[in-house]
Amino acid sequence: MNELDGTLKIVLMRHGKPDIDLEDLLTRRVSAAQVGEIVRAYEMSGLSRDSTPNLSAIEEVKVTGFVICSDLPRAVQSVELLGGRHKSLIDESFRESSLPYLNSRWPRLSLYAYFILFRIAWLLGFSTNGESVCAARRRAARNASKLMELAQTHGSVVLLGHGIMNRLIARELKKSGWRRETRSNEGYWSHTVFEK
Repeated sequence: MNELDGTLKIVLMRHGKPDIDLEDLLTRRVSAAQVGEIVRAYEMSGLSRDSTPNLSAIEEVKVTGFVICSDLPRAVQSVELLGGRHKSLIDESFRESSLPYLNSRWPRLSLYAYFILFRIAWLLGFSTNGESVCAARRRAARNASKLMELAQTHGSVVLLGHGIMNRLIARELKKSGWRRETRSNEGYWSHTVFEK
């Protein structure tokens, strides 16, 4: 909290670069069922050795009152790398909304094409082997409430989370009257600052 004006702050930050070569995988032709195998491997991957947080991300964690992250290895290790472990909580409800996929061995498309197709289908209600968009939105609303409570208690909170879930939480914060003050890029270690 800004002691001078009583401003509360929530920072939604994306984890660092995972230890899985997505660039190479995205160009490979795979079956729909193989998408599930790749998604599971990605979910369990830790941080890459060359994942270095930017100074802005380090500063946000350094000055925050509290840090929370999902229980996925890349998020937990991101908190540790940022030096926020001493004031953090791990909460599985902040996990990424998993990509749905089919169990079919056909057709074989690039992984990138499947990611686009399955995420669009997810927005339209497809949820086989994954979480529905409605369930993800409900979870995001609960998560936004948790973050608002933590901000009330600690003055400021950083969430070390994931791309889709962070976007859904951001929508809920805006609906609750929080203002987006700053936003960095969309890559690893990117973060968006909300204030109220």
